[in-house]
Amino acid sequence: MKNKANQAGFTLIELIIVIVILGILAVTASPKFLDIQGDARKSTLQGMAGSLKGAVNIVYSKALVAGEAIAKDQTLTSNTAITVDFGYPQADAATIKAMLDLASTDWEVGVTSAAATNTTLRIYPVGQYDGLATGEDTLITTNTDLGCYVQYVMIETATSVPDITVVDTDC
Repeated sequence: MKNKANQAGFTLIELIIVIVILGILAVTASPKFLDIQGDARKSTLQGMAGSLKGAVNIVYSKALVAGEAIAKDQTLTSNTAITVDFGYPQADAATIKAMLDLASTDWEVGVTSAAATNTTLRIYPVGQYDGLATGEDTLITTNTDLGCYVQYVMIETATSVPDITVVDTDC
């Protein structure tokens, strides 16, 4: 007869049960951990929108002080030249990149429409949109557009303000 005091370790059935339980936990918990990257991109977009709103307000304040908030196509010069319409930054890629000092390795900036009454500009995290045109300032709207960007819409009238929204449906 075997002495139970000499027995050490686990039996095969105990190990299989533990492995099955760990597998079940992994299957139920992994979806919560897999979406961390999307949450990080959404938070980054919220930060970019906050930076954009703050920068727009600072530029508008400087334009008011400098007397440049009364007409279209005015140039406001501080550290860099920024083109403003009625005190608000124009929605073109060069102006927004200069205003926010954006690195092209982190953000893609491009204009989606340039009608006479409004201009729409989108700021994408790198890798979320691959449809920049050759000039790198015009977005190709025929590409599949991922819903992961900050949008700046400039309404060019003296009584309106730019619209800054975050679209994070596909981050």
